[in-house]
Amino acid sequence: MFKITEIFESIQGEGFHAGLPVIFVRFAGCNMDCEFCDTDFSCKTKLSLSELLGILSEYENRNIVLTGGEPMLQVNGKLVSSLRAMGFTIHIETNGSFYIPFEVKRFLSWITVSPKSPEIQQVTGNELKIVHPCYSSSQLRAFRKMEFEHFYLQPKWNDGVKKSLPKVLKKIKEKYEWKLSCQVHKFIGVE
Repeated sequence: MFKITEIFESIQGEGFHAGLPVIFVRFAGCNMDCEFCDTDFSCKTKLSLSELLGILSEYENRNIVLTGGEPMLQVNGKLVSSLRAMGFTIHIETNGSFYIPFEVKRFLSWITVSPKSPEIQQVTGNELKIVHPCYSSSQLRAFRKMEFEHFYLQPKWNDGVKKSLPKVLKKIKEKYEWKLSCQVHKFIGVE
């Protein structure tokens, strides 16, 4: 049984795919306790694989984001292979505290790692998205050496973007190694 917080269609609000219409599957539970977390990841329902696939089959959109909480507490090869067989392009958003095994990774189209600690297991992927200011300059340099295609700094929302944004922009301008990611969905008022 998969523990689910919610399933909904919206637009991707962050990172490389900002603006892309997607279906979010928000898995319940997380192994981190971040002070800046702005997400409810409590369990609202439990679904079997066939029930989850049945719900997702109702959507016309074939872009899906597996998120959380921490999706790697629940995502497995059977789920992602079934989604791919249904024609989904599968994105995952993880905190990187678990290595994504090959039986999952081979079905993913996009891996976003948004670390909540400087120590992560998943050190490769498509994009690394850092909520900032949360890390020292030396920690940011260490993240930048990891094997990702895109590197983003994102202002902390619950700090008040006006407070965090100048710090993020300053860090981006220091060496031009990072790009800005904003939570577009919050600015335009969609879930």
